[in-house]
Amino acid sequence: MTPGASADIQPGGTVLQQAQPPAARPADPGRDDIAILMSTYRKHEWIVPAARANIELFWPDHPQLYILTDGELDGDEVIRTEEREFVAALQDGVAEIRRRQQQVRYIYLLLEDLAPLAPVDDDRLRRVENAMKAGNGAYFYMPWAGAHRHHVAKAETGLLGEAGAGLGIHDVGEAYPFYYSCVVAFWRVDYFLAVLSEKQRVGITDPWGFENPFEKDLDVKPEAKQPHFFIDQPWPTYQSGLFLQGQINRAIVRDRRFGPSPAKDLVYQTYMSQGSILERLKKRASRLNHMRKGMLAGVGS
Repeated sequence: MTPGASADIQPGGTVLQQAQPPAARPADPGRDDIAILMSTYRKHEWIVPAARANIELFWPDHPQLYILTDGELDGDEVIRTEEREFVAALQDGVAEIRRRQQQVRYIYLLLEDLAPLAPVDDDRLRRVENAMKAGNGAYFYMPWAGAHRHHVAKAETGLLGEAGAGLGIHDVGEAYPFYYSCVVAFWRVDYFLAVLSEKQRVGITDPWGFENPFEKDLDVKPEAKQPHFFIDQPWPTYQSGLFLQGQINRAIVRDRRFGPSPAKDLVYQTYMSQGSILERLKKRASRLNHMRKGMLAGVGS
């Protein structure tokens, strides 16, 4: 999805009740310095239970999960914000995680429609996490399969030292137009907050502006400009996620790479429900049009 997709998407009929999350497993105690921040908003909350279920299914040993929303979700892991702007809401979310989990040093940012649709290679992720910690890395992200490879150096980065060797970690060029990409990204917390603060300071509040690099003529604080990395482990989802340009991503119909799962099934059924409604509306409009023509023909006879 493009972050902050339109709120026009609504579930059809009783589809919403079909996806309930399994019981949450305890967070991995070996990752108590890492958390996941799933960001959503009021009109996309309907997908969150299914997205939560996908995380339990495909990433069972995940770090502590928090869900950020401006809506009505409830639960111990939910962080509510009154902020409606993307950047300000993220600031609230990260600050609250630091309050609840004081030892946290890194946060995965995961938009609600980017929940995994297949198993996550957690063993490799752990090795990359450890390399980032050892090298004090600030940020890496995982694109969807086949995307964004043009901006990545062919050689692995040397900025993380021996800890990062052989893990498929590459430098992201500063000219890349989505330098602060929201496609499942791993942020060092102090850096995350510095970037959010600077984005706010220069008037950037929306998700699209957040992803873009700072303008070259801006006097950005050094703590908000650090090297970014990309790992060549794709995140298991469709290109753009389950939503695309404000609508449900039609890849869920065309692309057969991913099997059934709570999130995919919910969005697929919602998409099909929307389609049947549209077809009925088209047929009704056609009937009304025929009736109107018949009435006009009767008047003219």
